[in-house]
Amino acid sequence: MTERRGVTARPVVVAQVAVAILIAIKIYLAIFMPPIGDEAYYWMWGQKLGWSYFDHPPLHPWLMRLMSIIFGWNLFSIRALTWFTLGGTLWIFWLWAKRLKPEDPSAWFWPTAAIYLATPLFFLMSGISFHDHLLIFLCALTAHLFLVFAEKFEAGEPNLRWLYAGAVALGLAVLTKYNGVFIAVGLIVFFIAHRPLRRMWRSVHLYFVALIMAGFQARSVANALYGITGLLDGPGWEIPIAMTLVAGTALLGWLGDQITLRGVGNGFWLLLITPTLVNLPNIAEGSYVLLQRGTMSPFAFFAAAVFLAAAVAIVAMVCKSCGAEAEHRMSGADFASVWPPLLATTIAGFVAAYSLQAGGPAHLVLIVTLIATFNWLQSLGAPESSWPVWTTILVQIFVCTSGELLTHQLSLPIAINGAWVIIVVTTAMNCLRSMDLLPRSNALRPGH
Repeated sequence: MTERRGVTARPVVVAQVAVAILIAIKIYLAIFMPPIGDEAYYWMWGQKLGWSYFDHPPLHPWLMRLMSIIFGWNLFSIRALTWFTLGGTLWIFWLWAKRLKPEDPSAWFWPTAAIYLATPLFFLMSGISFHDHLLIFLCALTAHLFLVFAEKFEAGEPNLRWLYAGAVALGLAVLTKYNGVFIAVGLIVFFIAHRPLRRMWRSVHLYFVALIMAGFQARSVANALYGITGLLDGPGWEIPIAMTLVAGTALLGWLGDQITLRGVGNGFWLLLITPTLVNLPNIAEGSYVLLQRGTMSPFAFFAAAVFLAAAVAIVAMVCKSCGAEAEHRMSGADFASVWPPLLATTIAGFVAAYSLQAGGPAHLVLIVTLIATFNWLQSLGAPESSWPVWTTILVQIFVCTSGELLTHQLSLPIAINGAWVIIVVTTAMNCLRSMDLLPRSNALRPGH
């Protein structure tokens, strides 16, 4: 037993020495390395408080202003905040280590801290006063809070303070740097893919979290509106915009619940597709005008019309022929199988906008991979189904990739989004079935 303990202790000692050396290097750089241009730039931002700064949200400059008040106008103040965030990040690592090995958390903490500090990117960003050090800490904090909530929720002991604390931490991450929104996307996928958490979508508290996020996002929306010349004529719009977003989100959530309770269909998805349905006459008229002017070729118009008709027919056939099981899986109350194509096309579209050719082979392969991956995650732990998951995957792949191919290969002036075709059709089928305008099995009828 003594020998085993000694073998375990040696890596811990090596990690402790590595952490000490790396911390010493950071202290040396903090004392003797002059400010980088961007550090001085962000420091000056903090000396004039505002709601936004060029291309960044305001939280980091606000905190740098606080450092200048506490520590004065000197080199240490510029990087003082990095030591707080580094300490916070290492504290979260310690909490994780205690959960992974309560009897000896040091065995996990010191190697983790050594790997973190020895990673060049984290070593650099945790020592210079860019926005990233604060974002790293807040993202780690957000993950910790939501994971603790998930663990307690699965154990039947939900403690909502962890959920709301995670929402605040996530909002602060977005208020630090706009790409903090990606952790929000990851959390959405987590709440969808992890089966024990799906019940939370029926809880009002998850939508209260959305309200909190809407409040934080209001600042970003206001900043974007200021950038549109003539749209807003001066400051003072932040609070009205925040109130509008929060109140609007709450109103839509309430309307969705009222629609669902009255048996018309799933209120959330009905509200989501309403703008698309309202705009259909304008799209049809615009397509006809483009055809008349020669902007759109007759072949492209015909190909788009045939594809849309085929896609609607296939998705409707899937929803109808699957019976009660498909009604729950593809177009029921939780719309579980609608999320994979929606997330896949959204993520792939974002990637294509920056690094891929839209409609190209790499873009299509990414869509196929994401659809297959999200459906696979969706099926983990699910009960046996008479309707094969691969059939749903093939339908989603066909509709989404065909829409992208037609849009970009035929240079259509109006984009065809396959994911929205699936959402509109499944929502319509759910609505008709809820109102007994389509036959449904006894399992879905009231009283059975």
